[in-house]
Amino acid sequence: MNFNIEGHNCEITPAQIVQAMAAFNNGDCSTYYQNFLTNPQFTQAVEHDRHHYPPKCLIHHVTRIPSSDFNTYTAVDILKQLGFSVVDKPNTGVNPPVEESSRTPESNPKPGSNGQKQGSGWTLDTVQKVLGVMATAVAIISGIVALIWKSK
Repeated sequence: MNFNIEGHNCEITPAQIVQAMAAFNNGDCSTYYQNFLTNPQFTQAVEHDRHHYPPKCLIHHVTRIPSSDFNTYTAVDILKQLGFSVVDKPNTGVNPPVEESSRTPESNPKPGSNGQKQGSGWTLDTVQKVLGVMATAVAIISGIVALIWKSK
């Protein structure tokens, strides 16, 4: 597909993006992206073949346009148009396989086709733990409010 990135006309294919992913897996990326999974500055990831990748790094690798010349939203939009799944980045520090089945451009629905966001990267166990912590916090706050109310 043809894309205009900050005045640069670029032909980008899903196969080129997959090649960029392989290069990323082999360490062929800017040192800026080497801590991608642990750096909270990065909030989104391309999920493919059960791994996570930085969107801007992939687009830069294919186009050689400096990643500082375009924003993450541009990269994400291009990757979604190419059929890739973009998710909230897990802050795991490693790039293990994700639990969900592998998604490829061919198996992903087109963006917006079902109105649902693709994967959050959260497991059921994580959600249950977060809900438990939130319930505890609500109970503590309710107890404090009750004490304050009684003292008046």
